[in-house]
Amino acid sequence: FGGPRLAHSIPSMQPAWLATLAAAASLTWSPAPSAGARSTHDRLAWAGPTKRAAATFAADTLVGRRRRPEVLSVTIRGTHAVKPGDIKNRIVTTASHCRGVALVPFCLISKAPYFYQRFYLDRDELKRDVIRIRVLYWLRGYRLASVDTTVTPPGATTARVTFIVHEGPATRVASVTVTPDTLFSPRVLRRLVRLRTGDPLNLNKLDSSVTTLRNHLWARGNADALVDTTVRLSGQPPDDSAMRAAASTGRLSAGTANVTISITPRARAFIDTVIVNG
Repeated sequence: FGGPRLAHSIPSMQPAWLATLAAAASLTWSPAPSAGARSTHDRLAWAGPTKRAAATFAADTLVGRRRRPEVLSVTIRGTHAVKPGDIKNRIVTTASHCRGVALVPFCLISKAPYFYQRFYLDRDELKRDVIRIRVLYWLRGYRLASVDTTVTPPGATTARVTFIVHEGPATRVASVTVTPDTLFSPRVLRRLVRLRTGDPLNLNKLDSSVTTLRNHLWARGNADALVDTTVRLSGQPPDDSAMRAAASTGRLSAGTANVTISITPRARAFIDTVIVNG
C-alpha cells in the first residue's frame, strides 16, 4: 500500500473498502489491538499520518535537545569599552534562567517549564556570536578586536560558556571637520556633534551626530538639507587573524581616522499661508 510497516501483518483477505480507506489514509491496515495491549507505536499508527508526523517531530526535537548540553551560565571577560550586558543583548547563546523575577522563589524549589526556561547550546550560533561581538566592537572603533570561546566541561549534558574578548587598540579620531563651518556657532556644533578628537571611531556616535544635525536644520527651515560623512583612515593594518593576534598583545596600532561632515543646506522653506478654521 505504500504506507509504513506496522507490527501486525496484513491479512491476505481484507475487505475492498478497507483497503481503499487504508490507501487513502497512507496507512497499512492491521487489526486494532486491545486497549491493554496497544503500544505507543500502534496508537500512532491508528492516529493517522498528521498526528503521527507531529508526534515524531516532537520526539525528534526532544531527542535533539537532550543531545545538546544545557547552558548553565554565559560569562563575558576582557571587556572595557563595551559593557558585558550590551554584549549579552546582542548574542544568541543564553543561559537557562527563571522566567521572571516574581517566579524566583518557585525556581528555587522547582525547574518546571512553567517557572524555568531552559536553553541549549547551539554550536553554529556560538560561532555566529563571535562574529556578532566583533561587529559590535567594529562599530565602536575597535576594528582589530578578537573573541575566543570556551565551553566547559566539553561533551557533558550541561555547559558553561565563556566569551574572552581581546579588544586591542582602537582606531582614534584624528580630526572632526564640519563644512561649511558658518552654519552653526562652535558652541552649537559641540552640542550637536558627539564625536570628539581623540575618541575611538564610534560609527554609532557619528550616525547620531548626522541625525541630530539634520533635525536641527529641519527646525531652521532647511527641510531638503543633505548631511554626508567621509572617513579617511590612515595607518590601519589589514583585518586578518595575524593582525588581530598582534593587536591583542598590544604590539600593533589600529591607525587614525579623519572625519568630515559635509552639509548642503539648500533652499530654506518658508510658510506661505496660514489658514485657521473653526
